[in-house]
Amino acid sequence: MVRLIKPEDPRTNVNFGALVPINNAKPLSAPVTLTGDSNIQYGPWQDVLTQRVDNHGIAGDTTSGLLIRLRTGEKSAGTVGIMIGINDPSAAITLAQTEANFREILKLMGPRRIVVISPLVTAMAKRNSQIVAIRQTEQRLCASLPNCTFVNIGPSFETNGALRASYTHDGVHLSWSGYQKLGNILNKALF
Repeated sequence: MVRLIKPEDPRTNVNFGALVPINNAKPLSAPVTLTGDSNIQYGPWQDVLTQRVDNHGIAGDTTSGLLIRLRTGEKSAGTVGIMIGINDPSAAITLAQTEANFREILKLMGPRRIVVISPLVTAMAKRNSQIVAIRQTEQRLCASLPNCTFVNIGPSFETNGALRASYTHDGVHLSWSGYQKLGNILNKALF
């Protein structure tokens, strides 16, 4: 059985292997770059945002993978939106390592305007406490930088600590109504 997404090692992720060279080579075409995992990659941004963005999301990616991407030349515009971390627990990345990775990600972004979009909890309760801890860590690290804004999208998407069924089709990924809601939030945060 071929497994398309292996978050344990980002370099074995088929999406990672295919998209990193493309993202590194293609010129930026928008004033905002969105980067992160599947909820970024799958986003119908041209339909829900008021301005164009470069989409550098990679399904299955982790903070370790994003760090590799940045170190190997992934470019970002003057404003970058980051949504990453949901896959770290399933990749056995500890909270301490996620924190170290995210700190380095923010450092590599330099003086850009950074908008950190909180990772969403899922419909699977066993993972959610870890995702909330990652969210809190990202919020704390972002707050330490003058060029970083943290956008906690959780309250708009969650009920009783879980992702609302009306915003997802599989318990993890956003549905069309979920992307419409996220687009409304990001239009205010990014532009």
